[in-house]
Amino acid sequence: MSRKILPHFNFSDNPNENITVKRISKNILLIADNDKSKEKKHERMKEMLGDNYLPLPCREVENLIDPEILKNMISYFEAKKDNKEGYTLKNFIYEDYKDEYLGKFITKNSIIKRGKRKGELKYSYMSDDGSGTIRDKLTFSKLLISQTTSWEKMSENSKAVTIKMFEFIKKHNS
Repeated sequence: MSRKILPHFNFSDNPNENITVKRISKNILLIADNDKSKEKKHERMKEMLGDNYLPLPCREVENLIDPEILKNMISYFEAKKDNKEGYTLKNFIYEDYKDEYLGKFITKNSIIKRGKRKGELKYSYMSDDGSGTIRDKLTFSKLLISQTTSWEKMSENSKAVTIKMFEFIKKHNS
């Protein structure tokens, strides 16, 4: 499936060959990756949707993960690959990866050493397309859901996005 879905939709009132969103629903909350190179797109969406446009406060949705959950997930994937040498995870905080491609960040910055050798991951975290985003997002997401068992285990940015979604749903379903 194509990762570029947004260009197929028309968010303005001017009809064109794209799918006019307001014909599907007048109540839409668009949550978008915060692509730093696409400021004009963000400005245009904000102009068309107002408060119903929410650019993420980080690079991509997976960057909302709390650091402790992310460390647990890395440990899970590394242990799954028959890791008998042991490894040491670097101590990182949310700000270290919130604006980075997460797959690239994990690959380059998460392990200090493995056994007696320099840090080397057993599991490949980067997508094969070279983007630096996370590989196998479905498996990653399922594990994330199983690890995020309470409100307290969510990052502050994740909580803010969740509150915004809840308020939107409550407003349009009351």
